[in-house]
Amino acid sequence: MSSRSILLVDDLKDNTVAGWERSHALRKTATFLGTKLNLGIEMLYVDDLSKESHDLTEIDLKKIQQWKKRVHDSFQKAKSHLPEDASFLLKTGSPSSQIPEVINSERPEFAILGTRGLRGFKKLFLGSVVEDVIRESQRPVLVMGPQALNFKFQPNRKIKILVLTDLQSTSRQAESFAQSLAKKLKAQLTLAHSVGDEIQKKATEELKKKKQTLSEQGIKADVRLLLAEGRLSDSIIKEIQKGPDILIMGTRSRGKTLSAILGSSTRTAILNAKMPVIVVKSS
Repeated sequence: MSSRSILLVDDLKDNTVAGWERSHALRKTATFLGTKLNLGIEMLYVDDLSKESHDLTEIDLKKIQQWKKRVHDSFQKAKSHLPEDASFLLKTGSPSSQIPEVINSERPEFAILGTRGLRGFKKLFLGSVVEDVIRESQRPVLVMGPQALNFKFQPNRKIKILVLTDLQSTSRQAESFAQSLAKKLKAQLTLAHSVGDEIQKKATEELKKKKQTLSEQGIKADVRLLLAEGRLSDSIIKEIQKGPDILIMGTRSRGKTLSAILGSSTRTAILNAKMPVIVVKSS
């Protein structure tokens, strides 16, 4: 991987219609951002060989090489929407451990991956792989949720970045990343915070300070206070439905359970957003 790259994580084995739609959405997003930010693209595919037990009951080098060639051929066939110089990285093992390991060792600007947003007992929210990647990654992770498959950047329109901030330490690194990204993309930046009536004044003052700080650094930013009428998630959903191109949120890693990794606001945003959501984990 080059020193400045995007790591695109894709599932080359998902041949369903939804799988191809997700792959194309991921590739188009990676290509657009890679071009705008002057970043290379490396696609990562991780295959758990235990799933290939019917093919590899007796593992030998020749069979492994044949299998690797098939995967590389699949990448070449699926290279549509990616620049010609995009590279490919194949790993074997558990995707939940291998993807964060590559992210943390290669240190891309950020990683991109998609999720089907499965629900139920086994797939509480995003699925175990995305959950583990967000928890373990030391770099920002751009997630395209189930509602974002048809999202397209408009090349002739100024990019709009919305940052949902809690005005606490959880959001500091997300705000910093958003500031850097807005500068590079010459994007319109909006910071929004959702509160109840009792702390509106304090939150408004804090947002004004952040706006002033950004202005002093040459970044024109809007700030917005979302009034939490009823559930907090209601105001968040209304805000993201206004149509930003990129939504950025911070989250704190505090444990192994999903609820401890991603709060309800982040969960709501990724499942409802019709645009990419970048999750930046706090230290």
